[in-house]
Amino acid sequence: FLTCSRYIADWTARTHSIGEHRFEVIHSGVNLGEFRPREDSDCGSDGPLRVLFGGRLDPNKGPDLVAEAVLA
Repeated sequence: FLTCSRYIADWTARTHSIGEHRFEVIHSGVNLGEFRPREDSDCGSDGPLRVLFGGRLDPNKGPDLVAEAVLA
């Protein structure tokens, strides 16, 4: 099983009686040093850059990180 956090893996294993060894955690996120718009991208050239954040507005979901990534 793949989960996005150790907390989710532990909770799911405990709740559903699944061995913890069957879980792998792959954290959400993007390496901004590796994934950037192309140099020749016209992203935002015809108006402001708009970004869709999919998630609840909760500090644990990282909306501040989305804003920081857009400004980078």
